[in-house]
Amino acid sequence: MKITDTQVVAQLKLRRAKLKVELERVEIAIRAFQEVDEKNMDYLEAAPYLVEEIITADNDEMAQAILLYNPRDSYNRKIKYALSKIGEGSATHITQYLLQIDRKIKEVNNFHQRITYSASRMYKQGEIAARQDGRINIYKLKTLPVT
Repeated sequence: MKITDTQVVAQLKLRRAKLKVELERVEIAIRAFQEVDEKNMDYLEAAPYLVEEIITADNDEMAQAILLYNPRDSYNRKIKYALSKIGEGSATHITQYLLQIDRKIKEVNNFHQRITYSASRMYKQGEIAARQDGRINIYKLKTLPVT
């Protein structure tokens, strides 16, 4: 089968478009690193863990979420991070979101149980808010009163 010049040009244009998308994601990552409060997270340790996920993320918002996520955070911090992104959700919703941005989690059931336990404990200690939907708690970040 003979490849024509037109087909070669079409393939090159397709490759260029894919590289532009990848470059834009790298630029988002650079901006996020520049804007980050370095006291809260050790990105030098987390960055190698996240590079592949950032490049293969489905969209820019997910790429940024992956970049700002620290897999070494406590469960409490992971829950607060997820709620800051999704607004509100059950322990299952929180787990699903975290699994989307942390594809290295292998023990999904154990992870879900830890999220459920931690979210419940955080609610009882007043760290996050919740409302009941049937028998399920729907968690959200507490809002501070405006003074």
